[in-house]
Amino acid sequence: MNEEDQKFAIASRASYEMFGKQPRDERIAKTQSTFDSYLPNSGYKIDESLTNSRRTVFTNDDSKDIIIAHRGTKVSKNDLKDIKADAKIFFNKHEDSKRFQKAIDKDNEDIKNFKKNGYSVTLTGHSLGATTAMLSSRANQTKSVVFNAGGSAYGDHGFQTGKFLSNSTIGGVLGAVILPSGFQVKDKLGMLNKLEKKQKKNIKHYYTTADPVSLTSRKLPAKQIRINRKSGLDPHTIDNFIFV
Repeated sequence: MNEEDQKFAIASRASYEMFGKQPRDERIAKTQSTFDSYLPNSGYKIDESLTNSRRTVFTNDDSKDIIIAHRGTKVSKNDLKDIKADAKIFFNKHEDSKRFQKAIDKDNEDIKNFKKNGYSVTLTGHSLGATTAMLSSRANQTKSVVFNAGGSAYGDHGFQTGKFLSNSTIGGVLGAVILPSGFQVKDKLGMLNKLEKKQKKNIKHYYTTADPVSLTSRKLPAKQIRINRKSGLDPHTIDNFIFV
């Protein structure tokens, strides 16, 4: 695995710590501590103003680099929202979910602001978070490095339809004219092919061979990279991708 991509796996791992009922400042401190335990003195710090329970924003002012890590699935007895989001992805129904569109629109807003100030931005995430990051990466034409993305058994979870482009960088043209939501068209102008080429350039998807969750995501237009799972680990866990 590319050594440079380790920080994205670590950010994805750390983002899980933002879930819970503990005071927000405690969750932020734990998330930062988890990241630093793998990469001490990296220069990455959590932007508290842009971070929430589903998304952690790491900034590095020295390198002018931003990591936006979308959290994967976490549940508690009183909070099953992530399971519902996973189900929507599996059954290819998440285009009706405001959750994914909100995540994409928020990324779009922050990406524009960061790039305006000379920062580079990379989206990342694991499992549910990986799927969210991939969708946002496509909609916002921004680089992403993701891990074992959850896939749909009944379609391409938004990668060839236009709903998730409506409020994004290219949505005004492609979302409204060429890719109406829920409707696939023949690509007479070759524009879908160009989009797929951009996706393959922008999106890097690491997956483990035995992981059942990412089976269909491996077929999506992205740079697909297989990693052997670590001995004794669940094939889906993010820890398969951390080597430091």
